[in-house]
Amino acid sequence: MIRGDKPSGYFQTHDGRGIKVEGESRQCGHCQFIWEYKPGSGRRYGLCTSCKCMTCARDECKADQLEKRAIIWHEDGKNYDCVPFDEWNYRLMNKAAHTTGTIGKDFLMNDSGIVIPRPD
Repeated sequence: MIRGDKPSGYFQTHDGRGIKVEGESRQCGHCQFIWEYKPGSGRRYGLCTSCKCMTCARDECKADQLEKRAIIWHEDGKNYDCVPFDEWNYRLMNKAAHTTGTIGKDFLMNDSGIVIPRPD
């Protein structure tokens, strides 16, 4: 996970008139949303003081964080300031391992998320 105010990636494309456009992108550490980084554009984003990653500050992301924190509170009685995307996926993978099988054998995790094969 890229932490702090560092570029998450770079892009190069062309606009409708054929003019080349290059820029930096940032990725939210909580929901993986990607946006073009333009200093001074007025776009609102933030830096999470808990996990030290860039956040998109979208309403959907904030609501998702509240929901994930509530789920963890309900299941474990633990309270977190945030739940980064990687940690949430790891948590789901471990939960699936205890209920359905063995990590790496019965299911796996890749960049797209958790892959659980369908039963025959």
